[in-house]
Amino acid sequence: MAELILDDAFSDNTKTGYASDWKVWSRWCKGSGNSPLPATGEAIAAYIEHAGTTRSPATLSRHIAAIAAAHRMADQPDPTKVRAVKVAMKRLLRQRGKRQRQALGITSEMRDRMRIPMIPTRHSEMMPTTCSDMIATRRSDMMATTYSGMMPTRGDAA
Repeated sequence: MAELILDDAFSDNTKTGYASDWKVWSRWCKGSGNSPLPATGEAIAAYIEHAGTTRSPATLSRHIAAIAAAHRMADQPDPTKVRAVKVAMKRLLRQRGKRQRQALGITSEMRDRMRIPMIPTRHSEMMPTTCSDMIATRRSDMMATTYSGMMPTRGDAA
């Protein structure tokens, strides 16, 4: 199985994602008797038809981007631009839908459950849930936020 090697023009996360997607694509090619590089538009369209039963359209779009990047890196024509691939993706989007699920916001009940195990010793330890109340953020955004730079104001003595 060919390994996808990307240069430093790509971020580490993109490289990791593309490498994972390339392994999936290469494994499918091996099992179906197709070449991963250079690939044909017909092979990619068949992959979309096959993988579309278990993978989301957004995931397959990322797989297609990885296949396109691999071909660019190998100075090969981009097979993802052919009509067969575009029609296969359009068919999949029509069948499965394009809309992604919206992340849920933090409800007051969730906030209260997050506060239970926390016995704050300083006001800064209450900031995650207090800030979420004020800005009505999604759970994923709230958990990814760092609070090290936040300082209590004059009236919030610790």
